[in-house]
Amino acid sequence: MHVPLPLVPFETYMLTDDRVSHPMTFTIRLKFSGSIDRLAFEKAVPEALTRHPLLSAHIAESPGGKLAWTWTSEPDPLVNVAEDSVASRFPDSERIDLTIDCGIRIWVRRGVNRVDIRVQFHHACCDGVGAYRFIEDLLCLYHNGVVPVEQHVALRPLDAALLNQRTRFGLSWLKLLMRIPLELWGVTVGFAMFFLRRPVEIHTETPSGTESCDDQTLLDLPAKTLSATQLRRMKEAAKQDRATLNDLLVGDLCLAVHEWNLLKGASKRWKPIRVMIPMSLRGEGDERMPAANVVAMVFVDRHPTWFPNARWLLKSIAWELSFIKLLRLNLAFIRGTSLASRLPGGLRFLTRESRCYATCVLSNMGRVLSEVPLAYQNGQLTAGAMVLERVESAPPIRPHTNVALSVVSYAGRMTLILNYDRHAFTRQAAEELFAVILRQVEIVVGESIDETAEELAGAM
Repeated sequence: MHVPLPLVPFETYMLTDDRVSHPMTFTIRLKFSGSIDRLAFEKAVPEALTRHPLLSAHIAESPGGKLAWTWTSEPDPLVNVAEDSVASRFPDSERIDLTIDCGIRIWVRRGVNRVDIRVQFHHACCDGVGAYRFIEDLLCLYHNGVVPVEQHVALRPLDAALLNQRTRFGLSWLKLLMRIPLELWGVTVGFAMFFLRRPVEIHTETPSGTESCDDQTLLDLPAKTLSATQLRRMKEAAKQDRATLNDLLVGDLCLAVHEWNLLKGASKRWKPIRVMIPMSLRGEGDERMPAANVVAMVFVDRHPTWFPNARWLLKSIAWELSFIKLLRLNLAFIRGTSLASRLPGGLRFLTRESRCYATCVLSNMGRVLSEVPLAYQNGQLTAGAMVLERVESAPPIRPHTNVALSVVSYAGRMTLILNYDRHAFTRQAAEELFAVILRQVEIVVGESIDETAEELAGAM
């Protein structure tokens, strides 16, 4: 691995889009039953960081004047362990300053037969896939620290040298040359539509600043878990129209935003709803790469009034996303940010906070922590005396993109979590919007999600 390691354009984009008001960070929350050994956990954190260099690195100017990752021999991330009566608070700001801090913070709260762990990541350091790889290592190292040697588990093999290839995306030079016409078309057409079409914003009646944005306590975000039966019904409904679960969720989110704006008298037929969807760009061989940012953004523009019914809306979304995946057109955003980084002020223009670039975000992580080399009980992994019962995540919010819906599947169930901009929404307004989204999901599953609460008792 090259030292120092230059930032790639997409990492610089994430860093440029980082603000005190809207930090480019995301949080993963792990809810366990059982008890935790504090000393063993605090020892496992730096051990896990040694396997993921970007999470323990700082950003500084290299001798050539460009930004680069620099290494510290003794990373000192925030690891805050306390009883669950103590609020989890950011040390100074929710924003992480990568020039002086490493890109990760951890809070642990202990109660009677329960443990709550929240891990905050800077998005310039890694994407969701990389974050879960770090969490996998952290849980395995913690487990090895509290059980006899004969019960130790082997960690996933990682190769830090692969960080030098994090912009190759599995493409050889020959494949890259063959793709030049396609990529030129993707960047030209994609960015023309991106800038010429102005998406609608999610309406909010809350004036800026009415929610207490000075409160640095980590939020308990609106969340709901679907049962295994309800998740199966959603997958079957998508399959009937040759769509994926993700396609179905994009359609449901479009319908929910449209309904919300209609309820608030703010529907605009000439402006589409734009859903931003992160997509992993990892290819063959990248399974050994440490935590890194190997992801792109895809934008789907739709207005439900363009289609006769929800089924045709779903079909159009499924066709577009399958076409993007087939031709790997998700690389267009990466190429566009690379081009912008070469133009004076290009990334500043691309990340300006005065314009809405997307209505909302849908981040579907799929199945998480399902192949960790630890024992499982009823589909739930165990680490020492802890059993992981539920996983939640919260992607970042940027100006005018007021909400981000995160989807996490774990132990046969799917959890929906809504992150929201506290400068634009109160908690009550966010819960009302979340209820509108859930109603769209309930139409698909054919019942109220709350009707099977007893089936979810083991996952809460």
